[in-house]
Amino acid sequence: MAEDPPTDSPEPPPVESSVPRLRELGQSAGAHLILAKQHLQDGRLGPALADARKALATHPESAQAHLVCGLVELRLADLDAAEASLRAAVDLEDDLCAAWLGLANIEQERGALEAALDHARRAVAVGPEKAQAHLCLGDLLRATGDVEGALAAYRATVERNPLTPTAQYKLCGALLALDRTEEAEERLIDAQRLNPLDMETRLALGDLLLARGEGERAIAEYRGAAAIDAVRSGPAQARLGEAYRRLGQLKEALISLRVAVRVDPLQVHCYLTMARIHLQLDQPQQALEAARAALRIDEAYPQARELFTRAEAAVEAAEEG
Repeated sequence: MAEDPPTDSPEPPPVESSVPRLRELGQSAGAHLILAKQHLQDGRLGPALADARKALATHPESAQAHLVCGLVELRLADLDAAEASLRAAVDLEDDLCAAWLGLANIEQERGALEAALDHARRAVAVGPEKAQAHLCLGDLLRATGDVEGALAAYRATVERNPLTPTAQYKLCGALLALDRTEEAEERLIDAQRLNPLDMETRLALGDLLLARGEGERAIAEYRGAAAIDAVRSGPAQARLGEAYRRLGQLKEALISLRVAVRVDPLQVHCYLTMARIHLQLDQPQQALEAARAALRIDEAYPQARELFTRAEAAVEAAEEG
């Protein structure tokens, strides 16, 4: 059987799509927006801003693209540009909680607390399930002196995200400001149970106990905090030193304070406490060295200069005697 003769006629072109060009542009904007959000999540601010602007170039009414631009600009501390972008976002979509939070942060940076409060309240209204919105509102209420209001906002934050240590600390801070120490202690114990490896929770509980005069319990908490991470244990060791000093256990205090400055050599208050202890122990030369170390960190620190003068006088008196 003879084969069919070959044909050189080209394939007919595909039927041209009837989808408008606008949809293609919309798909391009969507792709850039997805990339912009991923870049922002990964901390790549330059690429995030570039892709968000590309999305806006093809789809200027994308509230999400304006939002990404605003959040990036806010992190870059370009407050005017961030405000313009975030306002464009909420003009297009009024229920963007993140945009209202960004606007609240901008006004707070500018010192306009009442305007910031308005934005934070709007963020809570459109995103009542968002812990961060309640936390922001609590901070602003606390800054304006409304401790009761801040307490309610922090409670709402913890209810929505019990594993957020920051909210627990701020809730406890508000409770302490209202002299509700027992509830503050209960909250910190709950926070410690939920976050057993969170150093800050144990430090905060230790601070509360120390302020109440329960030095031994405070020391136990500070020790527990220091054991969580030796590399970051400087603040815990510093607090241990202060707790031991208050209990009159001066040698133990010096040991903890020396560990604290080995971990973090810039803790000026540790050197000041060491200087006071050495003077108390009639060790003027060691006191002078500790005060000198404090002055090297901050020569304008009044207490450092005062302790240096006292230690210097004690050294001279010891030499004369």
